[in-house]
Amino acid sequence: KLLAPGLPDKPVDIRIIGSGRRQDQKERRGDGRSDSIILVRLDFNQNFISLLSFPRDLYVDITGDGGFDKLNAAYSGGGGNARVIATVQRLTGEPIERFFNVDFNAFRSLVNDSGGIYLDIDRVYFNDNSGPGENFEQINIKPGYQKLRGSDALDYVRFRKDGGSDFARQVRQQAFLAE
Repeated sequence: KLLAPGLPDKPVDIRIIGSGRRQDQKERRGDGRSDSIILVRLDFNQNFISLLSFPRDLYVDITGDGGFDKLNAAYSGGGGNARVIATVQRLTGEPIERFFNVDFNAFRSLVNDSGGIYLDIDRVYFNDNSGPGENFEQINIKPGYQKLRGSDALDYVRFRKDGGSDFARQVRQQAFLAE
């Protein structure tokens, strides 16, 4: 099979680091956390893309002075991209040559610049923060096939108010990326 000019003849691995901080977390977590860490493998010979999400609550030995903690803590406290990459590289044994970090603003911009993403939303995603002690992003997305843009798209891929596992959120994130 002939590849288009300029495409690599070997698979390419890219780490996506989704980082961010809600406004109320500025003092508590410094630089925020990387709650989404995804390996994207592009295989141009096989015309195939695969996605592997790393659970944010995976307890690991964080490279550097991080000690044992949840994987998403590797980013905070000044560790940033370098510590996340080194930790995931040690965890997988695979070298990381390419990565990009997408914070909340960049995510909204990327989605808007692409004209939005069409998805078949499986159910109602709702939170209005009306309950005592609730501290989740507000969201009100109805089920059905629709285009998500900006903040709605970000809220959808970050949603976790219903007590669903991080795995459910990873599935939504991967479905969103696939589109």
